Amino acid sequence: MKKLIITAVAAVAPAIALASPALAATTPTTHTSCETIPDNHTAGASTAPSTTPPATGAPQTAADTPTGPTSSPEEDRVAILKVLADPYSGQYLREAAQHALDGTAADMRHFLETTQYIARYNDDRIRTAQIISVGGLAVRKAGDLALISDDPEKIRYFLEVGQYEARNEDNRVRVSQIINGGGSIVKEAGKAALRGTPQDVQRFLDIGQYEARFQDDRIRIARILSGPVGPTLREAGEAALDSDDPDTVRNFLDVGQYQARAVDEAHAHAHHAKPAPTHHDSSGKHAKHSPHQRTGKHAKPTLDF
Repeated sequence: MKKLIITAVAAVAPAIALASPALAATTPTTHTSCETIPDNHTAGASTAPSTTPPATGAPQTAADTPTGPTSSPEEDRVAILKVLADPYSGQYLREAAQHALDGTAADMRHFLETTQYIARYNDDRIRTAQIISVGGLAVRKAGDLALISDDPEKIRYFLEVGQYEARNEDNRVRVSQIINGGGSIVKEAGKAALRGTPQDVQRFLDIGQYEARFQDDRIRIARILSGPVGPTLREAGEAALDSDDPDTVRNFLDVGQYQARAVDEAHAHAHHAKPAPTHHDSSGKHAKHSPHQRTGKHAKPTLDF
């Protein structure tokens, strides 16, 4: 653990002067986000997609540091225990806090005054890298600039503000792309979202686009059935329209309509391929025809000279 802290100090030496209790004690800002970014040592980790967008891990805040002549090792211990109890504390911070608890009173005081800010800085860099790994173009650009700066304040700004501003830019680009490939109702809903707030844009991406696409799909089916169709296709299309399941409707458009058309075409081909009925004479026996008209039982063709 001592090796970890020494390494961390060396990595952020230029920024230690900027890393202070005032910096790390920034009041958390509430935002809505598409990704949940866990705190760990490995950049690039992300959670599975969900239908309800969760919030990105809350900003880490500095532990209450007891100060003054009345400060005691027990008060320091309580402050460090709060760090460990915080679900948003990163891995570096947890390891440094545990090391301080396992050490002397001087170790705990050093953690509260210095080491916690170094550990938070390293955790913030990891969280920034993780956000970049799952972000769009604007998020990646803003995150890269924060990391390149090696400035704890800029990294903290990205985590608390910048990532959400950049994500809204990326979301607006996604909405425009969906509008370009969507039906009339998708286009209308997407344009309305772009005229609204970042929350409106996010809701369109998470929910609205699918509701609008369902209506566009139903219109497409109605148009298909309005033309000349066979009985199998009509039955399948009407069954899809009667369903409230978007997947059923989409399956008809992507697969079902072509399967139904094939059945109708096969039936039509079989009907036209039936042989014509055999002709019978009045006696019910098959009539025989000859290139010459016969008279009598053994009539022969007449020869003209």
